[in-house]
Order: sequence, then structure tokens, then C-alpha cells
Amino acid sequence: MEICISIVAKTSEFAVVPIKNQISYIFKYEGKLENLKNGVEKLKDARERVRHLVEEARRRGEEIEQAVEKWLTEVNNKLTDQAQEEDQNEAKNKCLFGLCPNVKTRYQLSKRAEKESKAIVELLNEADKFSSDSVSYRPAPQEIMTTYVRGFEAFESRRLVFNGVLEALNEGSVNIIGVYGMGGVGKTTLARQVAGQAKETKLFDTAVMATVKQNAEIAEIQQEIGDGLGLEFREKTILVRADRLRERLKKEKRVLVILDDVWESLDLEAVGIPCVGDDLSCKVLLTSRDLNVLSMMDSKRNFAVGVLKEEEAWNLFNKMAGDRAVESPDLYSTATEIAKKCAGLPIAIVTVARALRNKNPFQWRDALQQLRTPSPRNFTGIPAPIYSAIEMSYNHLESEELKSIFLLCSLLCADTPISDLVKYGVGLGLFQGINTIEEARDRAYSLVHQLKSSCLLIDSFFEDVFSVHDVVRDVALSIASREQQGFSLRNELGPKEWPPMDMLKNCISISLSHNHFVKLPEELECPQLQFFYICNVCPTLNIGDNFFAGMRKLKVLDLTGLRFSLLPSSVSLLANLGTLCLDRSSFENIAIVRELKSIEILSLRECDMEELPREIGQLCRLKSLDLAHNPRLKLIPPEVLSNLSGLEELCLERSFAEWEVNGSASLTELKHLSRLTSLDVHIPNAQIMPTRLFPEKLKRYKIFIGDVWKWSSYYSKRESARTLKLKLNSSIQLDEGIRTLLKKTEDLYLDDVKDIKNVLYELDAEGFPQLKNLHVQNNLTIKHLINSVEWVPCKAFPMLESLSLQNMTSLEKICHGKIPAESFSRLKLIKVSHCDGLNNLFSLSAARSLFQLQEIEVTDCESITEIISEEREANIEENEAMNEIEFCQLRSLKLGRLSNFVHFCSGEEIPLASEHERTQSSIETRSKERMLFNKKDVFPNLENLNLFSINVEKIWYHPFPANCSTIRNLTTLIVAGCGNLKCLLSSSMVQSFVQLKMLQITNCEMVEEVIVAEEEKISKMIFPKLESLQLYDLPKLTSFCSETSIEFSSLSELYIRNCPCLKMFISGFINAGMTEGKEAMKNNSEENTHTEIPVLFDERVAFPMLNRLDIYKMASLEKIWHEQLSVDSFCKLNDFWLDSCEKLVNVFPFSMLERLWKLEILEIANCDSLEEIFESQRFHAHESCAAKATQSTAVELVTKFAFPQVRFLRLTKLPKLKSFYPRMHSTEWPSLKRMQVTACDKVEIFASEYLSLKEIHGKTPFEIPIQPLFWVNKVTFPSLEELVLVSNEMMKGIWNGQAQAECFRKLKVLELRGFPKQSASLASCFFSSLMSLEKLVIGDASFDKIFQCEGLAGEEKHAWTFHCLAELKLFKLPELMHLWKEGFHPGPMFQNLRNLEVLECDKLKNLAPSLASFQNLRILEVSKCHGFINLVTHSTAKSLMQLTRMSITHCKIIENIVACADDGIKDGIVFSQLKCLKLFCLPNIECFCLGSYPLVFPSLEELIVTECPKMKIFSEGELSAPKLQKVQVTEGEAEGHKEGSHNTTIQELFKEQKVKTSKEV
Repeated sequence: MEICISIVAKTSEFAVVPIKNQISYIFKYEGKLENLKNGVEKLKDARERVRHLVEEARRRGEEIEQAVEKWLTEVNNKLTDQAQEEDQNEAKNKCLFGLCPNVKTRYQLSKRAEKESKAIVELLNEADKFSSDSVSYRPAPQEIMTTYVRGFEAFESRRLVFNGVLEALNEGSVNIIGVYGMGGVGKTTLARQVAGQAKETKLFDTAVMATVKQNAEIAEIQQEIGDGLGLEFREKTILVRADRLRERLKKEKRVLVILDDVWESLDLEAVGIPCVGDDLSCKVLLTSRDLNVLSMMDSKRNFAVGVLKEEEAWNLFNKMAGDRAVESPDLYSTATEIAKKCAGLPIAIVTVARALRNKNPFQWRDALQQLRTPSPRNFTGIPAPIYSAIEMSYNHLESEELKSIFLLCSLLCADTPISDLVKYGVGLGLFQGINTIEEARDRAYSLVHQLKSSCLLIDSFFEDVFSVHDVVRDVALSIASREQQGFSLRNELGPKEWPPMDMLKNCISISLSHNHFVKLPEELECPQLQFFYICNVCPTLNIGDNFFAGMRKLKVLDLTGLRFSLLPSSVSLLANLGTLCLDRSSFENIAIVRELKSIEILSLRECDMEELPREIGQLCRLKSLDLAHNPRLKLIPPEVLSNLSGLEELCLERSFAEWEVNGSASLTELKHLSRLTSLDVHIPNAQIMPTRLFPEKLKRYKIFIGDVWKWSSYYSKRESARTLKLKLNSSIQLDEGIRTLLKKTEDLYLDDVKDIKNVLYELDAEGFPQLKNLHVQNNLTIKHLINSVEWVPCKAFPMLESLSLQNMTSLEKICHGKIPAESFSRLKLIKVSHCDGLNNLFSLSAARSLFQLQEIEVTDCESITEIISEEREANIEENEAMNEIEFCQLRSLKLGRLSNFVHFCSGEEIPLASEHERTQSSIETRSKERMLFNKKDVFPNLENLNLFSINVEKIWYHPFPANCSTIRNLTTLIVAGCGNLKCLLSSSMVQSFVQLKMLQITNCEMVEEVIVAEEEKISKMIFPKLESLQLYDLPKLTSFCSETSIEFSSLSELYIRNCPCLKMFISGFINAGMTEGKEAMKNNSEENTHTEIPVLFDERVAFPMLNRLDIYKMASLEKIWHEQLSVDSFCKLNDFWLDSCEKLVNVFPFSMLERLWKLEILEIANCDSLEEIFESQRFHAHESCAAKATQSTAVELVTKFAFPQVRFLRLTKLPKLKSFYPRMHSTEWPSLKRMQVTACDKVEIFASEYLSLKEIHGKTPFEIPIQPLFWVNKVTFPSLEELVLVSNEMMKGIWNGQAQAECFRKLKVLELRGFPKQSASLASCFFSSLMSLEKLVIGDASFDKIFQCEGLAGEEKHAWTFHCLAELKLFKLPELMHLWKEGFHPGPMFQNLRNLEVLECDKLKNLAPSLASFQNLRILEVSKCHGFINLVTHSTAKSLMQLTRMSITHCKIIENIVACADDGIKDGIVFSQLKCLKLFCLPNIECFCLGSYPLVFPSLEELIVTECPKMKIFSEGELSAPKLQKVQVTEGEAEGHKEGSHNTTIQELFKEQKVKTSKEV
């Protein structure tokens, strides 16, 4: 019972509670609404607080968290409480007229309020979590790649560095890469481009960049990298921040860190960049101005960024300055000069060009003037940022010594040898702590290296020559002017005043270079001056005797390239002078140098002297005497050299070699020079050499002994610092002194050294420990370089880098016997030629030591059968011959004219047998097959393979493995004159030629295919990097390959020459698609005929990048292009040359036209069957981008051909050419500059387009009359500047006026040769309109006059002027009697003519009318014109004020050059500029001028009068020629010529003549 009661009670409890809760909604609804109202208010406050946080975050540039955005949206939705207020009002209403409450409404409203309150509480709880740190986040840093393109130009000079850096970043073993270059050269831009490209190609997932700058703190670098990664540092200590950064970077799978503008070595670990160990997921790219910094930071690969090339610089300048710089004629020349002055420095180009954009011409000119002459003190030439960048580099130099040397370098000429810097540095005492010249040289090289590493100096054409960038030089001169009171006059365009004397009183250095306008004052008061330097100024610069009187502290004096008889006497006052340089100067006497007792360095290079002044022997303190490059120096007086006991350096390179001849110095004098450490000398006669001539102290030497040696030319590879060249009559002459030199020689040349059989042990038993280059030639006795069989083996040639053997007829082996492993271990280059006794170069065991070998060249060796011999020797392990031989570093292999050559290495294991059996077996094996390479030959880095005139039948073995390392890096393959070779490659090999860039096959008589197909067919072959393909002189070549398709992705040049059997580039069947096309055309017999003709190129071969195509001597070629071609093939064709293809009827199919948009050069010649350039289109004309058909009438269809880029067109010897295109057409050549048409006799060249249309009016579209080559109107040749027409039988339009001259208004050069015989003159209407004509050539015609005046009104006749004509040449005009009709007065017609040539005009009576003027004529040449009696009139001769050369030859009846003037004329004639006058083979000439007036030749230097037997006097008046230097006179053929003084020669030639002259010659 109790249990039942308890159950009922509990049940009641559970039932009552829910009822109670539900009833509470009715009675407590006001409280619940109040709670909701309070919650809403709190929510509004929370919303405002969060809104404030959001707005603050957005002001900081941060992104709002998505949860916050969502919360605000939900809150806004919640705070729409209008419905609740309405419901509350409704609940207040009572039922029964307000007597009882609305229970249902209260319940619903109360329940809803409670629910909303709970939701608001949740929103408020969520809002409590929001703070200033949590509502937002910093966005990910902007990707470097989004901005990397800006400012980057894809220049070729940058592309190579760019690709190199990307390749280095892709290498697994490289983790730090460096880019270095001078300030402003574009390192930062390049680094950004690299980062962007690396991200774009997925090489890295993340790339961050930090600018280090000078004196940057590690914390700043960490912060910048962290910002790039979105990492915020809360830690303050560097060490902890580094740990955080390191951990963050390690989380990235692949990350690139760029540290830009690094000035000094930076500890990457201290920054927090993980760059050591095996983890290479993080890589570092450094940019710096100093290569040394990159080296100290362990950069694995470093790339130099240089200045832009001239064309690149101009393109960048033009882009930055705008088109106006190019389009405006008044700005173009100024703009190009400004661009050059920026010297290829991108930051200078961009800054200057942008500053001048849209500026006026006078502002451009002012800018150029500032760049030409930047102010040394108030620097205004170069923009401030550039100046600051370079000055910062200077300030960063680590020592004052380095700074002084840099400033000194800026005062010198471009491309200065470091040896000159040594001379100046020693004289100035700049090198600290040195005592000898040798020590000074080492210091100079070290300092120059540091300055090059800092990019303040740049490399020149040799390692021992440096240069200074022009912009850097200008900044350095400014610094020198400020800090050292330096003064420089350089590259002046006109005379410039010297600075005030007050300024010069404190001047320390003066430099005058590249300045032909400088004039020196009589005396300079420069009491502090230490350095005076002249280079490349006017040779006749006058230096007064007292000029140096005020320079008592002068230490260095360089007067390079001057002419003087005596040195100024004030030189003797220079008591402190340490260095005197008179290089390239000419002088008669410099005896005054004996007064310069303190001088230590004297340089007299290239002084063209014959005798060394004896006074030099009195310079007791002299340490260095440089007499190099004086080949005329024949005498050094005795005891001059021996008196110079302190001499440390003596240089006689390309100079004195007349030892003990005609009283010259003896070689024994050199033995007195005990301090000598550097000697350059040539001793032609070894017999006169004393023993122990050369001191042991020699550290640098170039010693040539024997008469066969020549000094290397200036631009060839020069000898090293220790070079010895020997030609000795016997080994006895190898005394102890020479043997001592052999031990330390770096370059050794041996010629015909007698009695030597074993080079190594007979010349230096120690193995030449320092020898780097060995050249042995012309020896009949040497059998081995090394013979370890007869001598105890030692380490031989351990440092040798190059070995050259030439004409060694007795040489049997390079190495006989086994040699130590260290021997030849550094050999990089071996060249062998004309060594007929040599069978191979090395044995297999010796070859395995050639770890560094990079180049092999073997030519003209009759007995050579292989390069590496596998002959079995007793001490070779049995299995060694079977191992592959790998030349890991071999880059180049050249084999040529080896008549018995069989293999590189035989590759056959030779069984143990008797020597005779092994030899016989080898011979039999080799006779079966001549294959260059076998499976054992491995060259993983071979780049260049050059084979010529070797009799191999195969180059590579078969089958060839896929991706074989032997050829994977091959870039150049040249095969020539290999008569037994039938093919070059197999189809399976093609995939391995991934790096091949150049393929040339020449004169291989048996080659039928380049690529031979294998059993397993390959559907498509690709040469991805091949750039040049050359097929020359292949008489049996029928195709390049067969039955496949082939793509040349990068090919830019294709040359096919003299391949008479080649008809199809790819032989075999065309693919199915093309077959269907042929089937579709069978109904048209004409089309079917076309398809049967073999075609050279079809759709199976792709040339998407082809730029140049040459086709020459293709006797069987009938058609070049198929109608269907691969997409994009030939679309980039720029240059097309077609010559000597006899069977071609046309050149291009009509479909090719749309592919010729980029064509610039078109040349077609010697095609005997060619009838048209373009083949008629097979279907109706259609509109395309290149050809448009327009319906001008109902019956007329004209096809328009446009060649927008063609600038040169040549058509030569096309005897059957009928038209450009057989149907009615027009052509446009908007860019054509030059056109030549020669011997196209079946076609009219030009005709007016207007006339032609009238002719065909009313005819059907294909009833077309005979067409000219070109229909001409104003838009046909709008840019044509040069026109050459030669030997065209139908060439009449141009002189009959049919082709209107207004169509050729820009013509500058016109050459007309080989006119039809019926032509008598040229139309004046044509010539009178050629207002831009600069050169006119007319020859090989029957004209009786050149310039017609008919058809011109009276005023037009006198106004007719060639304003621009500068050159006129007339030749082979046998009927020409006048240039124009008699009585015509040309006035100023030829006012700007500069060159006039008249040759082989037999009947020409006068050169010009009496009133003609040639005031600008420079050159006048007349030859084989037999109608002249007088050449010019007196008045015309007076106009020849600018004439510099006159040559009159082979004129039979001419009697005088200048006709006799009227009696009343007494004025003389002055030929102001005439320098050369030649009168040759003039049998009837009596005098130059018959008149009695004076003739003046103020500039005449050369007079030649030969074979003028009747010429007794030059003229009847006075003659003046003060500068005449050379006179050559021959009165008859047997008398020869006479040379002597001007007076004597003229008197002998012209006995009645009075000659005024101011000097003798």
C-alpha cells in the first residue's frame, strides 16, 4: 500500500512541475519581458563595443575574423524588437472589455521572451571573448610575385643571369646563391623577378624578402622576414626571436628567403635562417655589391649583374622617356647621347628618362650638357640617388689605402693595365708596408680584386686590365675633388678654361684624358701637386719650358702619347719625382732625365725609338725600366744596363733583341743586376748566352731563347708570369740557370731541342712541379714525354693544365709505362697535331688519372687509330679493360684529318695471347667496323663534338640506350668530310639530345638521311633546344628523316645548301589527314598535279621559332611549302634567302602569306625557272590578315598583299620571272628600306596602278594583261630609301615617268645600271622630285646626258636642286657628252655634293658648266674619260674650298686641270683642305693650271705625279704648299720615283717654278 502511495505521489510530482512551469509563463510574463529588454540593451552595448574594435582593426589594415562578421550579422537580426513591443501592447489588452487578461497571448509572448533571452545570453557570452587581438588578423603579406614584373625588362643580358639563378635554386646541393653588381644595376629587380618566377613555377611555396642595408640590426632583419611570413614577435631578445623564426621557416615545405643589399657578412643562424645541414627546404638568395661578402657567407653559386648593352639601354630609355624621343627629329640625336651617358646603368637610365619625359628640347639639351660635364664639386650630372649609392660603396671600403687606390683609378683612362697602377702607386707611396716592386704588384692586384668584388671597378678584356664604369668614375671624380683636391679634364667637346689659380694651389692631382681641346698655360703654380697625368690628348700639345716649375712636390709624371723634341727644362726641378712615364711618346732627346736622381720607375713603352739614351744609366735609384713594344730599338749602349745595379724589373717585350750587334749591350750586363726579380727578354742567338745568366731571384719572367719565337699579340692569349721558350742547339746549353728556371716555369715552349728523347727526366727529373702549360713543337728526337720504363717513376706534371704537341715526327707515346696517379691530374686541355708516329694519346690506366680533362683536340696525325688504348700490360688487372671509361669533365672533343682513326677507345676485351696474336686480332676487329664511340665511353658533360675528315662509319653504337648520359649535355655537334658516314643518328637517340643547340653536317658524301628510322617506329621526335641546323654539301641526302613527325621547338636558323637530291625534309607517306585532303582534290586535275610534286616542308615538321631560312643549290627541289603546314610554323620567319634552285616555278603558296607577318629580309636569286613569287591561290580569294580581296567593280577582283615588316628585298637573275602574283593584285611594303632588282628581263619593274586599272576595265577577272612586278602608288613603298636596278631589259617605267616620282619621295640612294640600249636620257620629272636623294649611281648605259630639262618651266629649271645629294658616281657611259644639256645653268644644284666619281665616260667634254659650284665637295675622282681638255673652270675651282682628295687618272687628251681664266682675272685659287693630289697616266697634261694667278695648298700633305711626260711646270703663278710631306714623281716608266725635300723635288720636276714652303720634309 505504501508503495502504491509513493508511486502516486511521485507521479503527481512529475505531473505538477511541468504544469507549474507552463502556468508560470502566464503569471511571470512581465518579468520575462523585462529580462528580455535588459538583455537587448546589453546586446546593443556589446554590439557597439565590437563595432569599435572592428573599426579600429580596419584602420590598422587588418582583416576581420569571419566569426566576428557572423556574430555582428546575428546580432543585427536579433535586435529587431519591434514585433516584441507590438506583442507586449497586445498582451496588455484585457478580454471581456478589459476585465480579464489575454491568457494565450501572455503565454506565447512570455515563452518567446525566455527563448530570446537565452539566445542573447549566448551572444553576450560570445562577445566577451572578443578583444582587440581576437576580432582581426593581419593579412598574409603581399606576394613578391604580384609586383615582380614591374620594372623588369626581359633583356638578353639579364635573361642569362635570371636563368642561371633559377637553375642554381633548383639544384639539390645548393642552398645559398648570390647575385652581385654595382649599385643601381638592377639586382633587387632581378631578385624580385626570380622570386616571382620561382613561386609561379611551384619551385617554392613561400618567398619572403628583407632589405639588409648598411649597418642593419639583426632585429630589423628578423622583423622584415617575420612580417613576410605573418609572424609577430613578442620576444625581445635576438636569440629567442631567432629560434621562433627558425621554427616558423621549418614549417614551410619549400621557402625562399631573399636578403637584399647585404653589405657585410651576416650570420644567418643568428638571424634564424636554417641554411646548414641536410635540410635544404629553405634556400637563401643574397644580393650584394661585394663578391667578397657573398664568399664569406658561403654562397655556393654567384652571378654577376653587369650594365645593359647599348641596344638594351636605348630600348629602356626610349620606353621611360616616351615615343617623342624617337619620333621627334630634333630630340633623337640628343636622346641617344643622353642614353649613352647613362652608360647602361638601369637606375640612371630610368631616373634621367622619366625626368625628361614631356620636357622641351632645350631642357633635353641642358641635361645632356650636365651629363657631359658634371660639376666635380656640386654634383649635378647624375641623379642624387645614384650618387648616394656609389658614395656609400666608397665609404664602406675598409681602408684608406683602398680608397686612395680607387680614387686614383678614376683619374686614369679606360682599360688601364694594373702594371700602370703599380707604377703610379709606388711613385705616390700609396702602398703601405712594401719594399719592392714585386710586393707592390701583389698589393695592387689584391686591391684591384677587392675593388672589383665591391663592383667599383669592372673587368676589361684581360685579367690584368681594369676599367671604371663612367657613372662610377664621375662620382669618384667628385669625391676626389672634394677630399683630395683632384682636378680632371675628360671627354671635353670643346676648349675649357682652367680653374682659378687659387684652387690649383691646393690641388694634389691633375688628370687630362681623352681631350683634344685642352691647352696648357705657360706655367702652373701647384705647390701641393703630386700626380700629373696626360692620356689620349692632342699629340702636338705644347708644354712650355717653365710649366713644371711650380710643382716641386710632384711624385708621378705621365706624359703619354705626346710629341716633343726635348722635355721641358723645368722637369729637372722635380727633385721628388719617383715615376716618369713617356709611353707612346716620340722625342729626339730626353737627356734631361739624368737630373732626376730620385726616380725609381721609368716607362718608355711604344716610343718608337731606335737607341736608348745613354743618360738613363745615371739613374742610380731606378728599380723598374719598361722598354716594351719598341721593335725599332736596335741599340742599347754598353754599360747602361750594368750601371743600374738596383734594377728590380727590366721589360724588353717585343723590343730590343740585338745583343752584342753593332756595339750594343752584352748579355753579360744582365749578370750585374743582382736584384732583378722580373725580366722580359728575347735572345735570338743562343750561342752568345753566358753561363748562369739568369739570377735565382727571378720571380716573373718571359724569356725567349731562339729565333723562332714571336711575342703574343696584344689581343691573343698572353703568356703567364713565368714563361720560358727554348730553342737550343743541344742539351749542353741547358745550364744550371735554365734548369733552375724550368723548375718554377708555368708556361714552357720547346722547339727543336736537340738530343732530348725523354722530356720529363732529361729536362727536369723532379717532374716540372709548377708547370701549367707545355707546348712542344718541331722535334725529331723526342720519343716520350714520360718514360717510366727506363726511369724511376715520379709524380709528373702535377700542375699541368694544357699540353700541346705539334709536328713531333718521332713521338711514339706520351706516356711509356705506368705513371703515378697524381701525374696529369689537373690536365684540362690536350692538343695534338702532325704527330705521325703516335698511335694513341693515353693508355687506359693513364686516362683514368685525367679527372679534370675538359678539351681534346687531335688533328693531322696519320697513325692515330684511337684516343685511349686498352692494350694489356703486365701490371694492369685482368678486369680493368672491361670497365667503362668516364671523362666526367670533358666538354669539347675535336678530331680531324685522321685517315686511320677507328675508335675513341676500342672497347674490346683482348684475350690473353701472344703479342703477335693480340695485334693481329686487333687489326681484324677494327677492319670490320669503324665506330667512334662504344658502350664503355662515357662523357656526361660533353658539350662540343667536332668531327671532320675521319673515316668512321658510325658515331654511336646501336642500340643506343634511352637518355644516355654521353650526349645529354651535348650543345654543339659538327660533322664534316666524313666520307664513310651514311647517317648521323638513330631515331631512338633523338630524345637524348635535350641540350643540343647547334647541328652542322657538311661535305659527307655518303649521308642519305640524318636520322635513320629503327624498327620500333617513333611517331614524333622533338629537338627542344636546337637553335641552328646547317646542312651543307651533302650530294646523296634525300631527307632529314622519314615516316614520322618532328618538332624543332627552338630552331631559329635553318641552312640547306648544295643538297642536290633533297626534295622532302621528311620522306615517306603523309598522314591520314593529308591523304584525305588529297582525295578531296582528285576531281581537279590542276590540284592533283600539285599534290604529286614532292614538297620540302609539310605539316609533319614544325618550326614555330624559325627566324632565318637559307636554301641554296637544291637542284631537285620543285616545291618548298605544302598548302597545309603545322600550326605556327614559319610564323616568325624574319630572313629568307633562296638561291640557285633551277626547278622552282614559284616560291610561296598563297596560304603562306598569312605566315609572313614578321618577314624582314627577302632574297631570291639565280632561279632559272621561276615565273612568279606567289603561286596562284587554288580557291577563290578570301579575306585574311595578310591578303584581302576587294570587289572594286562587278568584274574586277584585286588581291592585296601586305608585308608590314619587310625592310630589304632582293630579286637577282630570275630570267623567266613574269609577275609577283599571276592574278590581279596590289602590294604594300610599309617598312621596306632597300630594294634591289637585277637581271629580271621578262617583267616590267614598275607601273602606275592607276593606269593598269584603266587598261583592264571591262575585262573578266582573269583576262589580265601582262603585269609589272610592282603596281605602284603612294602607299606601295612609303619608306623606301635605297633602290638598285641592274640589267633589266624591260626597265623603262622609272625613267619614262610611268612610276610617279612622288611614290619614291623618301628615296636616299638610287643606283641604275645596265639600261636597255635604246635609252638615251633620264626623265627630269622623276629626278626633280627626289628631294631626299643623297647618293646617285648611274652606269653601263648609252645616255648622252643625265639630267633632262624638258618639261620643266623656266623657274623650275633654275630651282631644280638636289638639296641632300652627297655622292654622285657615273661610270661606263660611253655616249655621255654632258651631264645636262648645254646652256643649262644648274645654279646651286649640287651645293651639298661631297663625293664625285666619273669613270669610263669616253666622250664627256666637261665636268660642269662654267658657273657650277661645288663648295662642299670633299673627294673628286676622274678616270678614263677621254673627252676632257680641261677639267673645271677657274670659277668652279675656286668653289672647291672643302676638297680633301683629287685623283685624275688615265685621261688621254686632258691638257690641264683648271682651265685658263679670262685675262682680267688675277684672283688666286686656294684649295684650303686638299691633302692628297694624284695625277696619273695623263699623257697630254702640260700643267695643273695655265693661269698666272697663285695656287695655294695650305693642307697638302701628299703629291703624286706619275706618267705625265709633257708636264714641265705645275702652274705659271706662285705655288704654296707648306705642309707637303710626301712627293712621288715619275716622269717616265723607267725613272722610278724621287723622294726628298719639298724644295728639291719640286725644282727637279718643275724647273721654272718658284715654290714657297715653310719647312722641309
